[in-house]
Amino acid sequence: MAISKRDKHFYEFGPFRLDLSERLLRREDREVQLPPKVFETLLVFVENSGHILEKNELMERLWPDSFVEESSLSQNIFLLRRALGEAGPTAAAYIETIPRRGYRFTAEVREIRDAPEALLVTQRTETRISIQETDQETGKETNKEKHVTATVPAARPQRMPNRSALGLLAAAVVATLLGIFIWQQFDRGAASSSIAFQDMRMTRLTSTGKARRPAISPDGKYVAHVVEEAGRQSIWVRQVAALGGVAIVAPEEVEYEGLTFTHDGNYLAYVVYQKPRHYGALYIAPVLGGAPRKLIDDIDTAVAYSPDGKHLAFLRNYPNEGERSLIVASIEGGEERRLLTRVRPDFLALVPPSWSPDGRTIACVSGSFGPKGSSIQVIGIDVDDGRETPITRQKWQRIGHVAWLGDGRGLLMTARDHTSPMMLDQIWYLPYPEGRPRRITNDMHSYNGLSVAADGRAFVTAQMTRFSRLWIAPEADASRAREVSSRYLDQSGERLGFAWTPDGRLVYSSTAGGNPDIWIMNSDGSDPRQLTVDPEADFAPEVSPDGRWIVFTSRRGGAAHIWRINLDGADARQLTSGPGETSASFTPDGRWVVYESFGSGRSTIWRVPADGGEAQKLSDAFSILPSVSPDGSKIACSQLDTPSGQMRPTILSAADGRIVKMFDSPVASPHLRWTPDGSALSYVETRGGVSNLWRLPADGAAPEPITRFGDDLIFRYAWAPHGRSLVLERGQVLSDVIIITDFRDDQD
Repeated sequence: MAISKRDKHFYEFGPFRLDLSERLLRREDREVQLPPKVFETLLVFVENSGHILEKNELMERLWPDSFVEESSLSQNIFLLRRALGEAGPTAAAYIETIPRRGYRFTAEVREIRDAPEALLVTQRTETRISIQETDQETGKETNKEKHVTATVPAARPQRMPNRSALGLLAAAVVATLLGIFIWQQFDRGAASSSIAFQDMRMTRLTSTGKARRPAISPDGKYVAHVVEEAGRQSIWVRQVAALGGVAIVAPEEVEYEGLTFTHDGNYLAYVVYQKPRHYGALYIAPVLGGAPRKLIDDIDTAVAYSPDGKHLAFLRNYPNEGERSLIVASIEGGEERRLLTRVRPDFLALVPPSWSPDGRTIACVSGSFGPKGSSIQVIGIDVDDGRETPITRQKWQRIGHVAWLGDGRGLLMTARDHTSPMMLDQIWYLPYPEGRPRRITNDMHSYNGLSVAADGRAFVTAQMTRFSRLWIAPEADASRAREVSSRYLDQSGERLGFAWTPDGRLVYSSTAGGNPDIWIMNSDGSDPRQLTVDPEADFAPEVSPDGRWIVFTSRRGGAAHIWRINLDGADARQLTSGPGETSASFTPDGRWVVYESFGSGRSTIWRVPADGGEAQKLSDAFSILPSVSPDGSKIACSQLDTPSGQMRPTILSAADGRIVKMFDSPVASPHLRWTPDGSALSYVETRGGVSNLWRLPADGAAPEPITRFGDDLIFRYAWAPHGRSLVLERGQVLSDVIIITDFRDDQD
């Protein structure tokens, strides 16, 4: 432990101060959070204020050891302009585009150097993974190392940190220590596994932010992925070792999922969902171009091909029977047989199955609802007789994809376990037939999709991240909406929730403290304070009409239940104790909390006294996401229409749960909220890659838009009491395909 000196070095322009020693940008007294590469972009600009910076020069300075596409620079500048735009002047007042040349930072910049300040440098613990990365465009290799470091800093001797700073400091320490713990577990499990992932090559195959759901061909030479732009999706195929690609399925306003190459690599199978999403249909298209053709009409996951190329497997949902089955069929989709069926409260998760290299076993994800909520695990199904065997007995919070490695001695997964503090899927290795699961990635991205080449030496996935900001729209008028916080919000905001207090503050769930917890802040994003501290997730808060209580969903004890705290976070009490409950909503008089009980595998609507007591069931029908009307007489929800098998907007009587109205057609989102005047239900609909808020009149009239934003997605929103304002989290999701290779076998 030692004391060192460091000069304080700043750049100031407009209301901003760029702190080089802390690598922070502040606007007046608020921190403006920037991703690291965006911060570096701003630093290059301010150091060269008034001078034209050529695009090539910028890219060489920002990415000196690698080649990247120009779109990466454009994305950085887009995010930087968004961050600087909150100052009041237009973005052009700071960054000027010079046509066909580059950019110029036009603001007057003042450089400041303060006297050195004593810093306490503490002993630190560091875990490191070395990764070799190859740039796909040039073939140039660079060695990079990923570090997880915990440093416990001391308070600065001349300034006491404010409450917000202390909270951020505590969050940083918790997050880094947690990271160390995870990686230590990673290291301890390494000796028992046959695959070593410390030395591996990660190559980014796309850099547009619009690529997702990748698949790799069996020979590892081709990669297919979905491209989403302006609300339309297309399917592209490219060679791993070459530039560019070609669209084999033209853009349409549908959702393409479940991309899988056939065994010979000549065709690509994929699942098409029309909008609004309901049943999927399986299509197949030649990889070298040609007309797609439909194989199966009713399918709910990607297909897995048998090693001999003669059969395929997939999952099919039977919502009216409460069943889900693993189906095996011929290569053309005929000769179907149910290999395994689960009936609620047991279930097969909608995770694409994976066929083992020896052809004997199909891996899939199975779960059940019990007294402590749901649990899922990976199981193997014998192809001949349907006998099932656990591949791992470990229970997981979520599993997105599973895929066998080529030698059959293990599987890869995108998943999160019950110790994961963030709602982010990471990549795991699962040894087979026995062994301790190992986490391969541990970062602030989420990984979606997983496809492994036949020899097991390469796999692809989509690396996803999210940038979002907080907006306030007075009286829900989008033309008057203003960005009120520079804080980048959470990756899973739509699941975490928003609510207003009667005095105009915002209650929300956030992972800023290293775990999903309940927070409160002013409506302009200032003075965030953490209200709950618990190792399990606390999310989806709602505030009582009198502002006295907050109810929320918590996974304390393993299962999800409804809990209640005071507005200051004190006096935590559990209100429900069923098999699993979420989506709480207060009645206007504050006496009751209406919620969804999902633990039995058949979600139904219940209510419980807000001050504690016996719960009462309101509806036996399959219903989710209840919202109580402003007058307390009705409950809006999404309910299963048995004849059609669709979830439809439904209004129930709050007194006895009978159906007052079921709307004729589903809407874009099952999450419905009453508008403040009680005349309509609001929901988010995304068209052309842009989200807006829509209203569905309670009298059955046609839906109509509430907001008319021209860009960005809406992740979560909440109406202020009496409709005075609307808060929205808006932003973009960036997704790119990466290929991971050269992870070695310890026995080689």
